[in-house]
Amino acid sequence: MKARVALLAAILLVVSAAALSAHDMFIKLDSYFLNPGDTLRVPILNGTFTTTENAIERERVLDLAVWGPNGLTHPAPLDWRASHDTTYFGLVLAKEGTYAAGVATKPRVLEMKGDAFNAYLKEEGLTDILERRTRLGQLKRPAKERYAKNVKAVFQVGETRTPTVSLPLGFPAEIIPIDNPYVGRRDATLRVQCVVGLHPLAGITVFAGSQHGHESPVQKSFTSDAQGIVRIPITRHGHWYVKFVRMTPVSGQSVDYVSEWATMTFEVR
Repeated sequence: MKARVALLAAILLVVSAAALSAHDMFIKLDSYFLNPGDTLRVPILNGTFTTTENAIERERVLDLAVWGPNGLTHPAPLDWRASHDTTYFGLVLAKEGTYAAGVATKPRVLEMKGDAFNAYLKEEGLTDILERRTRLGQLKRPAKERYAKNVKAVFQVGETRTPTVSLPLGFPAEIIPIDNPYVGRRDATLRVQCVVGLHPLAGITVFAGSQHGHESPVQKSFTSDAQGIVRIPITRHGHWYVKFVRMTPVSGQSVDYVSEWATMTFEVR
């Protein structure tokens, strides 16, 4: 009997971990090195950094922005496709330079049971919210969260590097690269700034991960400084991501918490 209980607990732990890791959303390109004149096929992964579970309908998009040699634009996406679990759209890349392209989604509401919500808070490094729930005796209470996601990819077109890439797309939450990931040594430190409403987020937990080939991503956590800046050691080649969740408890509303998610991806050769 004890063996069965232990086996069931292990299965539930695996299922819970899979469910928690499926909260994320990323723009993950096949290659972040492109040529002028290319039409970029942009995939949105709604799940994890390696899998997608749900498509994003065009109606869910709050904003689509591109920053590049022509400045900040909000182009109409080419051929937006949302079918089953996959989302793609196209962008035409006319000039050489370093680009950032991103999508911000409209808010949605999610309700979770107490234990599942607590595990989710722990997984995403939201220890302040977990400590608050503990202090108020709310660990068993279900939670309603209104969340929105803001995803970005930074990529290189041609050989001309853009000196300054630390310009925001203007999303509700955003990770802004201070350093151009396509300039300098491949073993340098990349500085990024985490903001909500263009205000720096101090002391927030930020995760950075990398994937080489088809292996599982390797992830580490960091804490932003007083200016919302995190310094990420670039230790190897591959596809990289940076992400954070900023959650705030609210009262007098139909939800208990409001959160903004932000991710940024790039590639290191």
